[in-house]
Amino acid sequence: MSVPLLLVDATAGRLCRWLRLLGFDAAYHPGPGTGDVAELFARARREGRRVVTRSSRVEAWAPEEVLRLGGDELEGQLAEVLAWLGEGARELVPFSRCSICNLPVRPLGREEAAGLVPPHVLGTRKVFGRCPCCGRVYWKATHCEGIAGRLAPLARRAGGALRLDPGA
Repeated sequence: MSVPLLLVDATAGRLCRWLRLLGFDAAYHPGPGTGDVAELFARARREGRRVVTRSSRVEAWAPEEVLRLGGDELEGQLAEVLAWLGEGARELVPFSRCSICNLPVRPLGREEAAGLVPPHVLGTRKVFGRCPCCGRVYWKATHCEGIAGRLAPLARRAGGALRLDPGA
């Protein structure tokens, strides 16, 4: 089983970035709040994605293709996604995707990271990655620990399926 591809619409836009932090391939769609529901589902089918939304305008679409979120709070929405996907969450690799572009972050050597990160970071971190699209450089710093701490209760609710250790 592989992690499903997701398409998150504008009604759940904040959730999209957090799904990416968890390791989901979560594309953003600026509708149906601002667009046509048929366009949303045409894109989902074209890209092989499942839709995540808070909109009630999606009720007529196949329930296996759509998660209509019931909650407004981020943690509750993340829990809903994890429950909906079940075993698919076991293959997630948190902090492996660009939170902006949604592309997998590529490894970046320390030599390449020099000049791209602050000297303190270069001296205290060993592992770096870079988005091939926007060029953003990533490293596992204290904010990753904070994110992992915030998501830990969700990992427990998902039966420990998520690996949230931010590493070195």
